[in-house]
Amino acid sequence: MNHFKNLIMEEFKNQLEYFLKTEKLVYAPSQNKLSIPLVFRIFTKMMCGLRNFDAIRVADDVIIDGHHRYIASKLSKTEIQIFPSTKNHNQLVFKWEEIILNPNEYDSDIEINYHNFNDATKNGISLEEIEKILKK
Repeated sequence: MNHFKNLIMEEFKNQLEYFLKTEKLVYAPSQNKLSIPLVFRIFTKMMCGLRNFDAIRVADDVIIDGHHRYIASKLSKTEIQIFPSTKNHNQLVFKWEEIILNPNEYDSDIEINYHNFNDATKNGISLEEIEKILKK
């Protein structure tokens, strides 16, 4: 089973690399790395019909918070709210095609459970339903 999951993640990584190099995205990143498992988890939820997620925070067309949600929403063609934010005076801006895709999970198990609970609540379903979606 682990081998199958690795194949899926490798294919998703390839899709993600291609997408970031070819897609013209409205908002620029303020960080230079993305966690593949984190984008995949959000993307999976979106592809299974979840539509309500925390908003992305943007200042002057630069993402301040929500990079993984933004990319997952663009890949899955899911609308997500954009909230205006502020950036600090030395805010860095990167190019999507130069983003480093990290195969490591950024979130701890506790953080994953928190986000799953939050997403379940926002979408009116149970945490168990979210967990079933992610085990597919």
